[in-house]
Amino acid sequence: MTVEGAIYFSRFSPLYSKAISNAIKELIENHHLYQNYEFVYPSKTDLVDALAYTMAGATSGYDQFNDPVEEMRRSAPNYYWRICDRGNPLRNTPNSTSHFFFEFEPASIKVFCSNCDRQEPFNIIHGEDFTQKFERDYRDTSGSIVQNFALAYECQSCRGFPEMFLIRRNADKLSVCGRSPIERLPVLKIIPKEVRKFYSDAHLAFNSGQVLAANFLLRTSVEQFLRVRTKLPESKDVSQLLDDYAASLDEDFKGRFPSLKNIYEVLSLDIHNAEGSEDVFLDADSSIREHFDARRVYKLE
Repeated sequence: MTVEGAIYFSRFSPLYSKAISNAIKELIENHHLYQNYEFVYPSKTDLVDALAYTMAGATSGYDQFNDPVEEMRRSAPNYYWRICDRGNPLRNTPNSTSHFFFEFEPASIKVFCSNCDRQEPFNIIHGEDFTQKFERDYRDTSGSIVQNFALAYECQSCRGFPEMFLIRRNADKLSVCGRSPIERLPVLKIIPKEVRKFYSDAHLAFNSGQVLAANFLLRTSVEQFLRVRTKLPESKDVSQLLDDYAASLDEDFKGRFPSLKNIYEVLSLDIHNAEGSEDVFLDADSSIREHFDARRVYKLE
């Protein structure tokens, strides 16, 4: 890279660093295991403005920036990303022939804290690019850069054991491909305490693309609720559990709200046929929530 190119890079890199930090925050907060998130590069307008406002005498004539801007847009996917470590500026430097990379500082995130049992802000306390420990550049079959970042976050409230995330970058595709401890999702209070774990795990499986397992766990939530409410925890006759529970409800309730028996049967059919239908999951989940919310309105124990 020429001296002029290095100057342009220094003007552009803060935009990319901020975009990377925001993308990882969005990925962790709003996406789940193995869900892809596409990194959005700074726009041409943003890059032009970055030059216009930072280079002396460049207050007009934006056309003069077309060449460096287009070169940056073309080459940006080929730059490595480096986690900012203010205590050791040489750490995690890519083993690349290029001396240029986008350095970013992971932003604070807000996720569910198992200790606090609620959403809490988390601060980054450590980050590494594990890929670089192998002292080689990794690329996929198309030649795109592949990196794996390990990020540790600490809850600002309880300051308990850190939440660890393994973030994979494949060109402009980001995904959470590992988490410790595994993600726990908050559950609506209308869901009975006895089955909240099964219900939460069902949603976790669904979000991770394991829909058949999600439908099984959702059906398990229904069945375990029946066993508790009918006080027949050892019964092997699920049909009897369903009938006994239905008999405990008044006719007005049964006529107005979804039936757990129907929900159970639809989920069972999906499981037995090994279909793993997303529509079945979403419909059953909606009906389960409506049923339990109705129990709350009717003040049923």
